[in-house]
Amino acid sequence: MKLFTYSEAITLFSILAPVTAMAIHQGPELIAAPNRNSDFSFYCRSGKSYNKNYLMGEVRDAINLIGESRTFLIHPEPFEEVQYQISGEQWFYPLQDGSRDHVVFTRDAQVAGVVHLMIRDNGERYYDPCIIT
Repeated sequence: MKLFTYSEAITLFSILAPVTAMAIHQGPELIAAPNRNSDFSFYCRSGKSYNKNYLMGEVRDAINLIGESRTFLIHPEPFEEVQYQISGEQWFYPLQDGSRDHVVFTRDAQVAGVVHLMIRDNGERYYDPCIIT
């Protein structure tokens, strides 16, 4: 049985290390949406928790606003910042006045998730997905 020499091992490692270290880019990670036939709730960084019944009520209100004149309305809006495993265009709508939490949904009233608006020190805004519980 032949053992690798030190130089053969180094050569093999120098060839394989970059290949194994390369990440395969597969696009944005999709986040699982809750099963619409089950109970669910979301817990957000804000410390607030939202259950299915509350979220469904907010989604119904938001869907009614989608068809109205957009002159003065800023919400609901199409939402692409976080991608959920759900078919259809995603929209988002704020939960409670002054809250940074938003429900993400489709026009057929399926809740995709809840996100929390985060603002970095430099003013950059991004959305952090809330945890499904």
